[in-house]
Amino acid sequence: MKNPKDEANLTDCLKALTQELNSLNEGMLVVLSSEEFFTAPLESIRQLKQSLNPFDVHILAFVRRQDNQFVSFYNERAKGLRNNFTQPAQRFLKNPILLSDELDYLHFLNQWASVFGAKKLKVQQYESYSNVVAGFFEAIGRKGCYIEDGSGTNRKNISVNLEVLEILRLVKQLTHDVAVRKKILVDAKTFFVNGTPAQKLITSEQRVAILDFFKDSNEKLFKKYFHQSNQYSSDHIVAEEDAVKLKPADIVNFMLSYVKADSIDD
Repeated sequence: MKNPKDEANLTDCLKALTQELNSLNEGMLVVLSSEEFFTAPLESIRQLKQSLNPFDVHILAFVRRQDNQFVSFYNERAKGLRNNFTQPAQRFLKNPILLSDELDYLHFLNQWASVFGAKKLKVQQYESYSNVVAGFFEAIGRKGCYIEDGSGTNRKNISVNLEVLEILRLVKQLTHDVAVRKKILVDAKTFFVNGTPAQKLITSEQRVAILDFFKDSNEKLFKKYFHQSNQYSSDHIVAEEDAVKLKPADIVNFMLSYVKADSIDD
């Protein structure tokens, strides 16, 4: 759905999907879940709607306050070992959409609403739940359910410390070797086990600027989908702590731990 060049594959995939849905017992609840759905192109959404016409379809989406989502997006891209993302977070503060256009929630929700109808959309705030997975099941009427992935492990997408992000940002400029990047990531996470939390990536002033950038969009978002005033106003973050400035000495100490004394070229 995300790649218009894959239209033939999408057609085949949707055909297989509808065949599988038709094979199920009538009245079953089927959940299709992927973060990739959110920013799918309009034409792909239309194709999905056409394929699912025989079924009663409801769209569930979660949104998160953009300053926190900004930090999450940055962390995800910066720690990615297979990409070459090396930009500092400050590069995207004037226009957060340059980091990810997904932050413009209203635009993408409106695309789904234009195809399926606004009444078919149920939009939830990430902040309303202490456990968003439990909140997901509650929102689809299956409160108390849980996911067993079959691996026997509790897999979590964990943010890394700011010191680790900065090291990765530098390392990715120096080598494309994924194995080397991975080793340094593992060692840096151990070295900075008590490092600066990712949420301190940006200052309170910068958080205000991000939310002010989306002010008009968020006001329309909350009016249309939540029927209330803008809960993502910058007024909600005045009491939050400021960012912490990274200490170059910490980064240098880690780098020096990689160099054996007898290997230093005098």
